[in-house]
Amino acid sequence: MRFHALFSLSAAILLASAASAADALSPTALQQKLHELTPRLVACTVSIQVGGGSGSGVIISPDGLILTAAHVTNEPGAKLRILLADGRDLEGTALGVDHSTDAGLARIDSPGPFPYQPYVQDATYAVGDWVIATGHPGGPHAYRPAPVRLGQINRAGTKGGFKEPITTTAIVISGDSGGPLFDLEGRVIGINSNISGDWNTNNHVPLPSFIPVWEQLMNSQKIENAESQRVEPSIDDPYKAQRDFFYQELAKRPNDPAAYLLKQPELLDLHHIQNHLNRWARESVRSASSRPSNIQTHLNRSARESTGDTPFDPLAYPTAIPFDSQPALRPYLGVQLDGSQQNPVIAAITTDSPAANKLNVSDIITAIDDTNISSVPQFARVLNELEFNSENPTAIILTILRDGEQMIVPIVPKATHQRLYFRQPLSALTDRMMSRAPAMSLSDTLQNIRTAFLAQLPETAPSVIPLVKGNQQLILATALSADGILLTKTSEITKADGTLIDGITASINGESLPIELLKSDTLTDLSLIKVSTSELTRVEWEVPDNLPTATILVTPQPDKSPAIGITTQPMRPAPKTGFDHILTLGKTPPFLGVTLAIFSANPDHPTVSLVEAESPADSAGVLEGDLIVSIEGEDIANAQDITEILGKKQPGERIDIVVKRGEQDVDLKAILGKRTINSNRPSPDATRTDQALSQLSASGGSLSKRRQGFPMAIYHDTPLTASQCGGPILNLRGQVIGINISRSLRQRTLAIPTATIRQALIRMNQS
Repeated sequence: MRFHALFSLSAAILLASAASAADALSPTALQQKLHELTPRLVACTVSIQVGGGSGSGVIISPDGLILTAAHVTNEPGAKLRILLADGRDLEGTALGVDHSTDAGLARIDSPGPFPYQPYVQDATYAVGDWVIATGHPGGPHAYRPAPVRLGQINRAGTKGGFKEPITTTAIVISGDSGGPLFDLEGRVIGINSNISGDWNTNNHVPLPSFIPVWEQLMNSQKIENAESQRVEPSIDDPYKAQRDFFYQELAKRPNDPAAYLLKQPELLDLHHIQNHLNRWARESVRSASSRPSNIQTHLNRSARESTGDTPFDPLAYPTAIPFDSQPALRPYLGVQLDGSQQNPVIAAITTDSPAANKLNVSDIITAIDDTNISSVPQFARVLNELEFNSENPTAIILTILRDGEQMIVPIVPKATHQRLYFRQPLSALTDRMMSRAPAMSLSDTLQNIRTAFLAQLPETAPSVIPLVKGNQQLILATALSADGILLTKTSEITKADGTLIDGITASINGESLPIELLKSDTLTDLSLIKVSTSELTRVEWEVPDNLPTATILVTPQPDKSPAIGITTQPMRPAPKTGFDHILTLGKTPPFLGVTLAIFSANPDHPTVSLVEAESPADSAGVLEGDLIVSIEGEDIANAQDITEILGKKQPGERIDIVVKRGEQDVDLKAILGKRTINSNRPSPDATRTDQALSQLSASGGSLSKRRQGFPMAIYHDTPLTASQCGGPILNLRGQVIGINISRSLRQRTLAIPTATIRQALIRMNQS
């Protein structure tokens, strides 16, 4: 009989763990404590938005005093938007910041009382203690409260988030910065600060490090520390080589205006780095009295190589870059493609553009001239690389599919300036969350406590079967019957055409048995497969009456100890990339469509880091890299200036904008619009955030091929890899309540609940 005994442990291990187990909570006692605490902990957790960044915080007094991270508020006196758990969107003010420990204070400007939790002043915690982290990963989302995560202390530091932090296994990610770490008494013992790539390394500012500087923080002082200000790029940063090259060149220029960066480096966005490189190139060209040539070829190459599989090679980049202040021109058609689709499907067509009256929404572009097109990125790349005479443009021949019929459509493009798109590290998130500190291995003390805790879990024996190819486990499968019918995850075992990957077998009692694909369900990414055996133990499904937040879940793993986690939020759908909309706090001004760089090397004016396609700014001719000098004649020094000016305007009004482009001031006119969220189309902000979080998450372990887009999901924090999904997930009573379907993000695993699985089985049986 094939079964996996989930919780059997040897007597030797139990004896070795006896000392640490003596004070350990039982699983049922821990569950009771979590359910009791969670509503209060979520109620006092807030989202903080300042400028273009988003972080978290925790209310610690009824009059609205907030603990957060210094890198969230950054500067004393900064104006904040505070989102409470009850939906209130209030103004706030940053108080003091301590950049040596990453500690910060803020205050809600409205009168209380507010929900709050107490905080500790001394180190009342120890290695092995259970802790709960909350925050707003990825920023505040519609219909989602602050997710909770369970973990244990692995290192109990006291000096701060950069030196001797509290390190835990409570998994956090960007957007959680500044959120609280609670003990099981509900007291705040730490503040989420930074992470390494490893999922088990989550660093928090210890509360005792706040206490010596409390008065300074309350008095809105800024505590500097040059070493702690040093911000290293994320380990997943595709532009690391280009940044390194920039600092190498800067070191050769000790008298340069940017030389201060050598003492206090910032994580500059790529537009600012490029501005410095361009300036040095101009100076080099002038000093050599040579005719400037076009920089755009170098920039296009660097942008393409930096976003591709091959990292940018600084040795291939000229030390003195030839410069031309006029960006190159490229063909413009006026079509917007659906970024949620693999094929280049037209989602919108700009009025009065070359494509108007020639192409239709839902047309699929299959070729440009003689080049076949199979994806959205390929369409943009091929169009961008076409030979193009802006003074006498010739027709581009598009091959399209319209209602299943192939058509040839010639279109004469217009000319538009080539933009440089540098992938932003994190859109609408703080950039300093990622640390280059080495990952922490679990201490022996913590390992023993975990082992003792697992020994107290009830025994059960569902059948969990590894599906392998060669020596590599691809995914797990769950037994539905004793005679070989299994349920597993479709996208990990099939090719693009839906057929099985060659060579996959089921590993049962040491044998490798071939599998047969029976049926698949697209909505849930589940498939029925069959293997020739009668040695399985079928799982018994349960539909729980409810599944409250912070419910402990257990995941069996063949030949390993079970993995444990908790539900992080109420059960809800898991929408596709870009459809889980991020909330923008405060009064929404008329829509202009620019994103400003968070870190600015120019002290006088903010830099445009992104222009949204077909936005008022796009129509007016604003480009990435422009400095916003003035709007309506008023000098612009920061993002707040723009917000205040636009807050007095209405959609449809025309505004005058002056931007600095290279050495020239350019006058532009824009007609303000009104941003609308179309539930049938992805949000650009949410799409960029999803992509950034996925890249960050993948540095700690493998993510699933299909990570989102499920009709209903259990959200939990069990740290599984992609190959450990496909098996059942259980509650503390040993009831199978779902199938793990996706390692979605660093802090998120998704499971398909039992009721949704039953609907999928009905669909597969009817097909």
